[in-house]
Amino acid sequence: MKLLAAILLLVNSTIFALWLMNAQYLFSFWGVVVWVTSIIVGILVYKRLIGSTTLLKRVLIASNYLMIFLFALTIAIQFITSSMP
Repeated sequence: MKLLAAILLLVNSTIFALWLMNAQYLFSFWGVVVWVTSIIVGILVYKRLIGSTTLLKRVLIASNYLMIFLFALTIAIQFITSSMP
C-alpha cells in the first residue's frame, strides 16, 4: 500500500505541474478521467493506510485536498470565463 501511495503522490505532483503550466493534456477528457481517478484512489489508499506512518498519511491527504481544491477551482474558472460576453 505504501508503494501505491508513493505512486499516487507522483501522479498528483504531475497533475499539479500540468495545472500550473495550463497544459491541454490535463484538461482533455482523459486528463480529467486520470485527475478524478487519482482523487478517488487517494481517498481509498488513505483509508487503507491505518497502521502506516503518520507522515505518509498526512502528505497523502494534503495532496488529495490540493487535487480536490484545484479541480473545484478549475470548474469555477471555467464557469466564470464561459459566462463572460
